[in-house]
Amino acid sequence: RIPTTLPLRIEDLANQLRGVILYVKSLFPAAPLFVVGESFGSALSLITLSTHSLPVDAYIGYGQVAERRPLEIQKGMLFLEELMKRGKTKDFEFWKKKLTSPSFPSSKAETNRYLAAYYDLLEKKDIPSFYDREILPYQNSHEFSKKAKRNQGRDNAVGRNVLLHSLPDSFAPYLRLPMPVHFLAGEWDIVVPPSYQKSVYDRIEAPSKTMTIAKEAGHVVPFDNPKVFEDFLMNLVIGCRETKKLS
Repeated sequence: RIPTTLPLRIEDLANQLRGVILYVKSLFPAAPLFVVGESFGSALSLITLSTHSLPVDAYIGYGQVAERRPLEIQKGMLFLEELMKRGKTKDFEFWKKKLTSPSFPSSKAETNRYLAAYYDLLEKKDIPSFYDREILPYQNSHEFSKKAKRNQGRDNAVGRNVLLHSLPDSFAPYLRLPMPVHFLAGEWDIVVPPSYQKSVYDRIEAPSKTMTIAKEAGHVVPFDNPKVFEDFLMNLVIGCRETKKLS
């Protein structure tokens, strides 16, 4: 559960993740160690792996996040482009004025109205919704305890207001990683669009890097298309083991 009393700093979370990585490595010293980051966790992973020297063989990010403001701009552009494609001229003019206003959003209600319009427009209609595909399976999984369910509303609010706003304005210091980097972007991801993830990927400096578009998957690739995610991980594990044998 996200802390709600103590000041929450990104540096503290990065230090906690560092401790987890070192602990896991101590349990499995001979095994390849991959860090997998999702959404906010992917931003936290970049910060952790770029600022601490850690025994990590590769980093994998899906729904990759870096700077918050460029992400909001990219999503706004996609929204406006789709309105134009569908000939919704009045809606386009209305939302263009809103999204380019320095005072937007002026209230929680205005934010909710925009998000409702955004997801209603961009979500595919011939498949289950993002909520049905990705949120419900997580909530029904063993990872989502009864205590977490009771605190979900409060924690989500804290997450949006504290965690996302705690991200640095610039990720320039955190885009140089000492291990191979692999991005896996869901083709249906409208939470963090693949075009935004590509813009982060292009700035990454690493010994090697790849970016793969996961077919028939959205923001949370493992829930949307488990087979694609499992094959992706297995190929990396096998490749890592082969490299270690050769060396």
